[in-house]
This record gives sequence, structure tokens and C-alpha cells, in this order.
Amino acid sequence: EDGTSIWRGPKGFVTLCGAITMPNNQSFDASTSIPMCWHTTGYNWYTTDITNHWSYSAPHSARLYHDWNSYAMLVTPEIDGDLSNLMVRFRTILGNCPTNGSLYVGTIVDPADGSTFTPIQQFEITNKVGGAWHEFRVYLHEYVGTDTRIAFRLGSADADDWARAFIDDIVIEVTPDCPEPYNLGVDLLSLTSAQLQWQQIFGEASNVEWGLNGFVQGEGTYVAGVSGSSLQVDDLTPGGVGYDFYVQATCSEEEASDWVGPYSFHSLTMGSNCETAIDLSEHIPPYSGTTTTATNDYSFCSMGNSKDMVFYHDVEDGANISVWQSWNSYDSRHTMRWGGECPGENEISCVDDPDYTPISWTNITGETQRVWFILGGYSNSEGDFELEWEYTTCDPVEGTIAEDFDASLAMPACWPTNGYNGFQVDITNHWSYSAPHSARLYHDWNSYAMLVTP
Repeated sequence: EDGTSIWRGPKGFVTLCGAITMPNNQSFDASTSIPMCWHTTGYNWYTTDITNHWSYSAPHSARLYHDWNSYAMLVTPEIDGDLSNLMVRFRTILGNCPTNGSLYVGTIVDPADGSTFTPIQQFEITNKVGGAWHEFRVYLHEYVGTDTRIAFRLGSADADDWARAFIDDIVIEVTPDCPEPYNLGVDLLSLTSAQLQWQQIFGEASNVEWGLNGFVQGEGTYVAGVSGSSLQVDDLTPGGVGYDFYVQATCSEEEASDWVGPYSFHSLTMGSNCETAIDLSEHIPPYSGTTTTATNDYSFCSMGNSKDMVFYHDVEDGANISVWQSWNSYDSRHTMRWGGECPGENEISCVDDPDYTPISWTNITGETQRVWFILGGYSNSEGDFELEWEYTTCDPVEGTIAEDFDASLAMPACWPTNGYNGFQVDITNHWSYSAPHSARLYHDWNSYAMLVTP
């Protein structure tokens, strides 16, 4: 009766993965390991893991990476029931590079074999970390197969680039009889108008209500029975005024979805895009403004998802223009360009730091050129600024020309710069023969940079 052995253990074990029932939510927040019964696979060079670098709901998200001619996959547990009754919604965003990633959502037979994947819908991920997460939805009402798992695949075997994306807050649920609209957004913004947009899978028409930011539903402008998935609004107040809108799908006379919203947006301010670009020749410097109510139109000069403002000045042949910021409240980037349509085909210079570095250009093309100055931010940075500029008509110089480049960090007026391929010409305080400045010329392979006297 008194004889017992020493305890041994522990010995870990796990239960078999049973089929999941609906609804099922996965936010990847329990740990930094792939959730139990979820699977990863891929082709060639790829990784799929859980990270705390970026998330829609903190602290974690799933991260998928693929190299050229590769793909990465994340696969759900086995699902109980007919997939055709289900819908999937999730959030996703792209890493800092490259410019887009192709994400496929579909079904799979063997979670360890990517070749058994059947894509149902493809999405292009374009929003990058620091910006808004995409909300994507997939409705499986037309699916007629017998697969029991849903898979997310980033890339393909013939992908001509690499990509890294983050997926969060996956929800798989039974499709309601009248699904709500989704992917609310705004397009064709102008100073006084906007096209309100949304997506819906069912429903013959939609009801829309819009008004100033923060309005109480029932007190806005109500538009019933909108056909299609957009509504043109033409009586906005210009100048960055804020608005909200809500949408409801109607599936029959008796049945309607829940209201979705608000989606918030601003009317455009002058300078928000090429159509509203500000002519500096009509203003006296300095110009005070803000990018917070502008839109994100350009990603060159590493402006990323930042909002940007557009200015221009017509420069006569032989004349010089210099543009710079005298003050700002955010981490900005700016570029000056000339030739062709807005925003210009030829980059004169792209400036990150210091933010107040001027850009100067002398027109030696033989004809008047429109010069564009685009002020944005690093990543998604935005804020207030004060802009200065100087326009100089360049006359021929008689006698001795002497220039030590010490007056400022702006290229002296009437000293043209030029080059071919990858080049840059600017003024620097890094090195000088006579302090504090010198002219700096840089060229890449198969390139040249030029500095020309008046």
C-alpha cells in the first residue's frame, strides 16, 4: 500500500485538429507562433511567420514574404460545412517596398502542397506600412468545389518581383442574406465635388447619407435608391472642409443591410493636385499652407503615402528660379521638375534633409518652361509649412566672373545645372576650399553632371 514510484514528466501532447465552426476570428495575437492548426507553405524562396512589427489590431499580424518567381501561403484549419455559404474579410498592408504585391485568396486541398491551391479572387496591395490598411472581402457564394480550407497566397511562381505583406484580423463567417457594403472610399475629388464609392456583393440599390464631419445620422443629406456603387456629390465647400458618409444596401423592399460608416474625407484645397496647382507668380512670398488637407498623388522622391502640394512657375529662357521652405512642422521631402505635363518629366532635384534646402534651376532650353515644385513628406508625414521663392531674369555677365558659392545652400541664380542619366548638382557645406560652401557634382555609372556659368 505504501509503495509508489517517483513521478515522471511532464510529457506534452496535443489533440488532433478538428474542423472549425463559424464564425471564426483570427488576429494572430496569442503568440509569435503560427496559430495551432493553421498551416504555411510556399514555393522557391519564401517565409510566413507572425510578427509584432506591424499590426491592424495590436500586437501581432501574419507576415508573408516571397522572392522572385516564388510565393508564400497561409492556410486556415479545416472548415466545417459548405464553403459556398461563407465570406472572408481581412486587413492587409504592404511593406515599405516594392510598390505593390499580388494577393490571391482561394481554396486548397492539401495545406502542405501549394500546387493544390485554386484561386478565387486576386487583390493588389498598394497601401504601405504607416498608411491605411486595406479591407478586402471574398464571397464564396459561387464556389462549387469540395475543398475544406481557405488559403492566402502572396505572389506566384512567375512573379517578376519580390513582396512583403502583412495580414491581420481574418474573419470567416456565414454570408448574411443582405451583406453590408464595404470598401468605402472617395474618388474624383475636386474643390467642390467628390464621387462617393463603395462595393457590395448583393443588393439592387443603396441608400446614402452624407454631411459635415460628425453629423448625426438622420440629420445629413439622405439619398435613397442609388443604383450602382457610387454617388456624385457636387456642392461641397472648398478649402479642406471635412465630410462623412454612410451607406446601406437594399436587397428587397423588406430587407436592407446594416448601415456602414462613417467614411471621412475632405474637400480639396488649392494646390492639392495638378488640377488645382498654385501659380507662384500670382503670389508674393512667403506662402503659408498645410499638407494635412491635401491628397496623396505622388510617390517619387520617396514621398511614399504622404499628402503632397503642387506649385508651379513659368520660367523664361535664360531666367532662374529658386524655391525653398523657410519653416515647417513636419518631416518633409520636396522635388522640383520641368517639362511636359504636371508634375514634370525631368527631375531637377529631390531633397530630404535638411528640409529647408533650396532648389535652384536656370532655364537654358531656348524657350519658356513650366517648373513644378511638389512638397510632400517622408513616409506618411504631413503638417504646416512656409514656402519662399525667388525669380531672377539672367542677363549676360561682362568682365570677370567670380563665385565662391558661400552665400547660401541655394545654387547661385543664373548658374545652370545639367547632366545625363543619374546625376546631381547642388551646394554643400561638407567640404570647401573657402568656407563654408562649395558646389558638389555627382554622377552614377554611364552618367555625367554639369555646372554652367552665367
